[in-house]
Amino acid sequence: MMSQVIWAFLGSMGFALLFQIERKHLLWASFGGMFCWAAYLLASQVITHTFYAVTAASMFAAVYSENVARIRKAPAILFNVPSVVPLIPGSLLYYAMDALVKGEWRMAFSHGSQTLQWMFGISVGNAIVLAIYKLVKKCSGHKFI
Repeated sequence: MMSQVIWAFLGSMGFALLFQIERKHLLWASFGGMFCWAAYLLASQVITHTFYAVTAASMFAAVYSENVARIRKAPAILFNVPSVVPLIPGSLLYYAMDALVKGEWRMAFSHGSQTLQWMFGISVGNAIVLAIYKLVKKCSGHKFI
């Protein structure tokens, strides 16, 4: 588990560098990926359905990103994208496309549906947190960045 968390940190840092995030935000963005993957690993121990575990981890990443953005006085997207990078289902998508090309329809459907669950979980987790933050902002009249 520890090696996975370290690789999530390094992978997030790689994407942060690829997206040319300023050095002063680089570690914060990378820690987001590490924390997000740790949240997924913990959630997957408690929650048996992949969609809900991914959604929980994505919600954690969104809360982390929004709070770090306010502390660092930067846009939340700088922290959110690298934070959810470890959740991207690259291997599932590859296997789905490979099976599709080979005409293995059952495997393509299986991997494809799993890929959609991961992608939808990432989206739903972010959307829930952003909706809550906007609702709180609207109700409290508090000025966010």
